[in-house]
Amino acid sequence: MYMKMLKKGLLLFIAFTFAMVSACTATSVNSGANQSVVKGVSDMNVKLKYMGQGTVRITTEDNKVIYVDPFAGDDYSAAADLILQTHDHFDHSALNKVANRNKDCQIITEKEALVNGEHKTFDLPFVKVVSVEAGYNRNHDVNKCVGYVLEFKNGVKVYLTGDTSKTKQMEKMSSMNIDYAFYCTDGKFNMGNAEAAECAKLVNAKHNIPYHNDTNDDGVRFDRKLAEEWTAPNKMIVDVNEEIVLEKEKVGEKMSKTLVLYSSFIGEQYSVGVIEKGNTEIVADMIIEKLGADRYKVEPKNDTYPKDSYKRLTEIASEELHNNARPEIKDVTFDISNYDTIFIGAPVWWGDFPMIMYTLFEKVDMNGKTIVPFSTHGGSGLSGFDNKLKRLYPNATIMRGLAITGTDTQNKKDSVKSEVDKWINGLNIAK
Repeated sequence: MYMKMLKKGLLLFIAFTFAMVSACTATSVNSGANQSVVKGVSDMNVKLKYMGQGTVRITTEDNKVIYVDPFAGDDYSAAADLILQTHDHFDHSALNKVANRNKDCQIITEKEALVNGEHKTFDLPFVKVVSVEAGYNRNHDVNKCVGYVLEFKNGVKVYLTGDTSKTKQMEKMSSMNIDYAFYCTDGKFNMGNAEAAECAKLVNAKHNIPYHNDTNDDGVRFDRKLAEEWTAPNKMIVDVNEEIVLEKEKVGEKMSKTLVLYSSFIGEQYSVGVIEKGNTEIVADMIIEKLGADRYKVEPKNDTYPKDSYKRLTEIASEELHNNARPEIKDVTFDISNYDTIFIGAPVWWGDFPMIMYTLFEKVDMNGKTIVPFSTHGGSGLSGFDNKLKRLYPNATIMRGLAITGTDTQNKKDSVKSEVDKWINGLNIAK
């Protein structure tokens, strides 16, 4: 009798264990049944739902939910893991609408994102949140407003301006290689279509999306007609309650296989006086426009180079060259494996690249790539940039470079553009 009961108990235990394993396996399979594959990252895509006004809901690859500027729409059923607020106006700060929150839900408002004039970055396990400038109009104080750039595990970067006009920072944001940029375009409390189109050209995202363009107090909080009238490059319209999938290489345009890396400096410069846009950046812009290339501007992490004294700038450059210095640079925001052709440009400092460029060269292996050098100068030409790159990257293909004087880049832009076009055509670089 005892042996029969023991055998029966053992059989019941085995059956229960098998059922539990089968149930777990079934749950694992079923949970991924409707998921698309993101290359090299996970089994899920990043999805963004536009809810109207400045409100979006984002679901990450690992099913984390982010609400940005909660206000418009009614679908707040998905439990939040992160809530972002760009400023405290009522139509961006209805945090109580997000009643369903996971236990570890984090809230980041402009007060945490902008502290003592410094824009903060938040590295969370499921997203990197970079706060950026916003404001610059009578309705929105730059010291009390922020925008956000969100970077996900699959490499996709999304920029949400919040309420703003053109900011000083936008001129530098093209180096962030943003995929989707949302611009407020209401033209009453913020910038309108024309100014927002100018901003889109500066930021140079792969997709530019109008939002926050309805000034009425009711309705769907989106003016489709005004959105259609917007003339920004690479425009993409997302309707209210539409959900889009954010994939790095599968949505919209194919990623460029060409990257322009460069350093460029403003302020007082040799032979051209005080300039607001660097000589090398002017040439870089022409290359990027012609080839549809991506960009990365090599910039110092700290305020290293003076803008008010060319003499002091040359002294610092000389000291760095003498000491073979490696000035610290801002984060490298690109994956070199995505590119076949790399244009590398810089001003000539004491017959060489600025030492800040060597900081980048030591971080990024460009062997196996096609490299095209260019320089801006005051009489030194290309200054051996091609030979220096050959020594740095012996297994790369170094192509014929181009040297343009600083005075020409500032004063003869049309002729410089013609020269750049002719040079690129001769290289047979595919778009």
